[in-house]
Amino acid sequence: MIPITDFEKRSNEGQLMTANEFDDFLMETASELVDKYDLVFDESQIIADDERADAVFNAAVEFLATVGVYNRTTSHAIKWTEDEIREMAADYKNNPRKLTIGAGKEQLTIEARKAGDGKTPVILAGGGPLFNAAFIGPAIMAYTKEPSVKGFTKCGCIAKIGDVAAQANSPSEIFVQVEETKAQLAALEKAGRQGMFLGNVNSTDPISAAMCVRPGLYEPSQCMIGVHIAPEQKIDNSRLKASYICEELGVSPWASAMSMMGGLAGGPGGTAMCLTANLLAQLSYAHSPWSSVSVTDMKGSSKTAKTLMTLSAALRAAERNLNLVTGVPCTDATVCTCFEEGLLGGAVIAATTAASGAAINWLTGTSPLSARIQNALMEGIVGKSREEANAIVVGILKAIDDLQKEHAGVQLPLPAQLFFSVYDISTLSPKPEYKAAAENAVALMRKAGAPISDALSLD
Repeated sequence: MIPITDFEKRSNEGQLMTANEFDDFLMETASELVDKYDLVFDESQIIADDERADAVFNAAVEFLATVGVYNRTTSHAIKWTEDEIREMAADYKNNPRKLTIGAGKEQLTIEARKAGDGKTPVILAGGGPLFNAAFIGPAIMAYTKEPSVKGFTKCGCIAKIGDVAAQANSPSEIFVQVEETKAQLAALEKAGRQGMFLGNVNSTDPISAAMCVRPGLYEPSQCMIGVHIAPEQKIDNSRLKASYICEELGVSPWASAMSMMGGLAGGPGGTAMCLTANLLAQLSYAHSPWSSVSVTDMKGSSKTAKTLMTLSAALRAAERNLNLVTGVPCTDATVCTCFEEGLLGGAVIAATTAASGAAINWLTGTSPLSARIQNALMEGIVGKSREEANAIVVGILKAIDDLQKEHAGVQLPLPAQLFFSVYDISTLSPKPEYKAAAENAVALMRKAGAPISDALSLD
């Protein structure tokens, strides 16, 4: 593997260019490679086949070797040779990494999945954003009651503690993050789940995040620190700094490959290629044992046919060519028309996740109940053929379309779908109107062909 410090050198010695010049080169290259590798997708085939997955991977290797990654701090492009990329990919494929999270009795080791195998993706639930520190305890208590929930991706996102508001890159940011961490750990102790994985440290600055990894706060295996590339193909020195901090502390980097369909990379084929190149770059400079993979359209939605086929192609490219642990945020953060649409939106992403070889479902909707539903759906999906899984995903998409038409003109913003809005935090139970919507959503999914067991209880 290339040492992290080498990427600082490449950031100072690569081609000097403006961000706009880099974007122009990215778009031109993406268009050429989409044609070269025939990355034209059929919207009726959401779940990628082997041929599409391998074409996306090979295109991504050439794309990364040609375009590289732009460092905003230095205004230089970081470059790889194709041999370096393929050597790294072969190392991951032939020496598959495992992701170990949590501490003590809550420690869990996650291995890569293959499309069609019988293992259900591990659930690392969302529990946020919560905005208010008073919701941390109830959220953790409610989520830990769900047997399928093995940890969190984050359970907080608190911007203010008392009269202290977090300001980026300042002492107040450290103060708020440390107090949030203390509240999380206190809630885990109350729930009897000490050591449970708590996900990404909620900080814009890696130094602030690192301050939470010490005796009395997070164990190194209990959290992650973000090293993400921002769409498309851009980082700054803070991402390299975060990668080095993770390596020194023994914390797993929160690698998160994400792309925007309809943006610089174009349609599904170009975006799947760019998304996979994004993932390869993060593995290279952060040495991560895993990566999150996600895609949105220009409206911020992840639950459309085009975004899902893009996601599936990137996931399958990773499972076939990297043997990598991947995870997907199974929540659509856009405005919905009703609770049912929000529940189905997260569920259709979970179905695609399970069918495409991802190992982790993180976020799982916006509530403990949605996590329960998504787990039941994934249990029914795993082991299905690509054709069977594709039919289920297409059926759920049709149900979402029907809901949007039925409730046209109605808007249910994301905060109205979050834990503190849909659960009674005193009883840790779903509110009656939300439970009724969940029952209807499950019925709609079953009608669409989703193999959800009759044993699922929403009580």
